Amino acid sequence: MVEARCTGCYNPQRMNILEARRVSKIYRMGKVTVHALNEVDFTVAEGEFVAIMGPSGSGKSTLLHLLGGLDELSEGEIILAGHRLAELDDHRITLVRRRNVGFIFQFFNLLPTLTAEENIALPLLIDGQDPRAYRGRIDHLLQLVGLTDRRHHKPDQLSGGEQQRVAIARAFVTNPAIVLADEPTGNLDSKTGEEILCLLRRSCDELHQTIVMVTHDARAASFADRVVFLMDGRVVGELRTTGNRSEDIRAIQAYLRDSEQAAEAKTLRLS
Repeated sequence: MVEARCTGCYNPQRMNILEARRVSKIYRMGKVTVHALNEVDFTVAEGEFVAIMGPSGSGKSTLLHLLGGLDELSEGEIILAGHRLAELDDHRITLVRRRNVGFIFQFFNLLPTLTAEENIALPLLIDGQDPRAYRGRIDHLLQLVGLTDRRHHKPDQLSGGEQQRVAIARAFVTNPAIVLADEPTGNLDSKTGEEILCLLRRSCDELHQTIVMVTHDARAASFADRVVFLMDGRVVGELRTTGNRSEDIRAIQAYLRDSEQAAEAKTLRLS
């Protein structure tokens, strides 16, 4: 089945919201040096939905943390919404992150004592804003994620899928320049995960939200406009999706399979 894809969501002529230039992350543990990322170049355009894929240990989550200013890079440069992160102190990075980045995690991270509506409004309170001034946006987000009638429920009264919907609305509430999602469907069953991915796709199409998502799942990646593949801390290729989910899934799976076979052959040559 070919799914409709918003033609206004991704436009290659739009400005880059995020740029990573020759980014490296090096961990040193005694005499052991680990290159988690090695001179990665990576850009995300305004309104684009990008998936990052790779085997365990390829550097996916490390890259996402660096892009969001959650960790310091060892070498290179990251420009987030016009801000060069390496030039900012901790306080200014916190402000840039708070006002320009929304985060969606695998395990929801909702506060158990707050209602769905209050959890969504939390980033506004942290930033010193009055949530009452954002009533219209909160109502719209509750409608977008299908939780208007669950707004006064606390997390233990919501299903896993509903909790992740709250987390998505929370990530969108400040109208961030970019949303970073780390395995957002990893803790959900396949049907609920599909619903969450459709919601992320809609947020790109309808809200023109820029999204970068880390995933190990080809089906999840097929919802993106573009898939970037990591291997051993390097970008080894990318694939632009067509909107035909079945064909895109097969193409992504074939790329992953070929990459794994190439890596195995390289290991055998070196052994």
